[in-house]
Order: sequence, then structure tokens, then C-alpha cells
Amino acid sequence: MSKPLAIIGVVILVVVVLVGWQIGACEVANAELQDDLIYLAAQPGAQVGLNSPSRDEEIIAKIVQKASDHGIQLTPQQITLRHSADMRSLSLAAEYDAHIGFGGLSFPIHFAPSSENRPR
Repeated sequence: MSKPLAIIGVVILVVVVLVGWQIGACEVANAELQDDLIYLAAQPGAQVGLNSPSRDEEIIAKIVQKASDHGIQLTPQQITLRHSADMRSLSLAAEYDAHIGFGGLSFPIHFAPSSENRPR
């Protein structure tokens, strides 16, 4: 194999690894945020009577903070909060784009974590 071809192969490998690392990090952050949404929707303290149910504004603020802890920039407008008709259950969802970039190029990856997307 010629030397220029080997250099091109190494460069391509490095680019694939760096972009793959960024995508993997975004996927992990999204999974962690989804776990947080499931936990916040359950409101375990309120279920057992230790706490009163959180107000919608408090829940949205907690979601924005949890997202920030995971490196995700969310605004309250990107969060959907729905109560069931009997007000016993809560559904939380968010929609956002993460941008993957390398060498001046960038592309978005869309995420939509939800408390309804529970792992099986």
C-alpha cells in the first residue's frame, strides 16, 4: 500500500471516530434526559404522600436544569407537559436538535425524549 493511501485511510478513520464520538455522546445525553423525564413524570414523592405534586412551572424548570446538566440546551417552549383527564398521571416530552460538527461542517440530529418512551 502506498504511503499517501495509508495517510488518507488514517485521516478518514480519525474523522469517523471523532464524529462517532460526538453522536454517541449526544445519544447518551438524550437517554439520560429521557430517564429524568420518566422519573419526573412519576413524581414518586407525591405518589407516596411525602410531597405535594409539583406545579407545572416547577417541573418545566427541573427539566431545563436536568437537560443543562447533560449538556443539552432546552427552553421551556421545547417542553410539552400533559396531564391525564383525571389529573393522576403526567406525560412529559421535549424536542430538540443536537448539532454535530467537524472541520467547519455541521449537521443536526433531532431528538424527542418522552416519559412515554419507556424501555422494555
